[in-house]
Amino acid sequence: MTAPFVDRAKVNAWSVRYPGFAEDLQDVLAFINSKPDIALFKLRRIVENVVRQAYVHFTTQDLPDDRSLSNLIKNPAFEAEVPLPVRHAMHSIRMTGNRAVHGESVTSTDAAREIESLAYVLEWASPWFAESSASLLANNACATSQERHNASAGARAVYVRRQSTLMRPMLLVSAAMLAVAALVWLYITNLDQLMNGVAPGDYDVSAQSNDLVTEMRRVRVIEGAEAGLAKPLRLARAETVAVSLSPTKSPSGDAWSAKLEDAESRNIVAASSRRTGSCAFLALCRASTSWSSRRATRAGSMKR
Repeated sequence: MTAPFVDRAKVNAWSVRYPGFAEDLQDVLAFINSKPDIALFKLRRIVENVVRQAYVHFTTQDLPDDRSLSNLIKNPAFEAEVPLPVRHAMHSIRMTGNRAVHGESVTSTDAAREIESLAYVLEWASPWFAESSASLLANNACATSQERHNASAGARAVYVRRQSTLMRPMLLVSAAMLAVAALVWLYITNLDQLMNGVAPGDYDVSAQSNDLVTEMRRVRVIEGAEAGLAKPLRLARAETVAVSLSPTKSPSGDAWSAKLEDAESRNIVAASSRRTGSCAFLALCRASTSWSSRRATRAGSMKR
């Protein structure tokens, strides 16, 4: 396919005369044959800038809420100031540019034709539009600043949303890992206490729940070995065993120490120390159980 003729010298002259459009005009020349859709998009953007500046210039009003290119060109106040051939050229660039933007098939011939349409627009605009390079640059910034601001704000919002979306699972994973680490630490700490918290020696073990108690069992803990009860402790209803000691105090004036133990198994089931000469033991008392008392320093009498 033969590339269409394009007066590149004329386009380059526009770049000098309208420096605010220089970048877009050079892109038009660069992409007209390889990517005509990009060239048409650039042409449409130039026309959009010209139309917006013309609207403000001729109507002395701010741009309306609907700033679409089609709405501005069809505005009655704008139509009254812009010749029909120029408006036709604007519409042609707008429609062909829309086709390119929406992914429809466009060719380099379409782009070359719209370059000629742009010539009508720029020649009409030159008396007022290119009074100075500063005016043109201000116009270009005015025409596109809102879109750039919106695009930048939209990009920031999308970035923040994406960051937030990515952070949520990361935070959840981090929290879960911290929770697991805390549980492991607690387990190791407790395990260490369970393994090392009981020193070797003889221990009396019993259990109690409200008025239910168990007999007391003697357990010997040997270093480096596991200790346990041969039989489980069984809770049963307890009874009070009252013990009276006479005399009430030892010869040295100290209170007696009394213990109550199973006469058969020799298991100590309760212990108490009083200064009044009486002791009360909460212990398992079954019909077949016999008890004996044992003193620390001298014997006493026991009543059941």
